[in-house]
Amino acid sequence: MHPKQQQTLYNDLRENDMTKAENHPYETYPDRSHARMLLFELQNGSCTMFNYQYLISTCCSADGDILELDFTTHSVQLTGVRLNLLYHKLAEHLPRIIKCRQERFNALLTEQPIIHAITIEKKNKQ
Repeated sequence: MHPKQQQTLYNDLRENDMTKAENHPYETYPDRSHARMLLFELQNGSCTMFNYQYLISTCCSADGDILELDFTTHSVQLTGVRLNLLYHKLAEHLPRIIKCRQERFNALLTEQPIIHAITIEKKNKQ
């Protein structure tokens, strides 16, 4: 960011004018690239990455223990706890890495979503 732009942003924030679009960090990406990738790290250590651009839909169960992500070429199913919190973060393209954790972490991380299993299936070409 150019120093003059930083000064302008600082002045807008100092004036408490949050009505300008550039003052809403959740509406624009912090850098020039609009490519957002989502990496899935399975329990065996293997990784698969997808571009958010190819995420067609997501579905979360009512109790928040199953989250399904439908990409153009693959379907991903996450099983865990408090996945409804992750569902809302995915809507904003915030997560970069989603890792499997063992169920023993459920008691330690009481306010975070925890994924126990990740299933990735390639769709059949029609």
